[in-house]
Amino acid sequence: MPQLLDRIVKFRNGIRTQAIVSSSQEVVQQCDAFRENLCDLGVRVTDSGNESKWSFEDKDVLLKEKEDKERTAAQREERRKKDNASKEQKEREKSEKSQVSPQNLFRTAE
Repeated sequence: MPQLLDRIVKFRNGIRTQAIVSSSQEVVQQCDAFRENLCDLGVRVTDSGNESKWSFEDKDVLLKEKEDKERTAAQREERRKKDNASKEQKEREKSEKSQVSPQNLFRTAE
């Protein structure tokens, strides 16, 4: 089994490295998804620069880490959406203010 994993990880690393060099984000994402699927089998693959290493780990620990990572990513995406909505609201308000005619800017109640 270790020899099989050595070859699998070496193959994945070669594909991943080539994808990075050729700027193929889809292939890099597929390599990362493959790494995540190995977690389900209790295998951790760690990428470090141009090298990947594997180790057997407790499957439950890996799955918990995976869930935590997904939860953090979802929270980050939610914050990004809120920030964008806030920026858009400020831009709308700024745009509305700029549409007030200069004569009405300093008008006092009569």
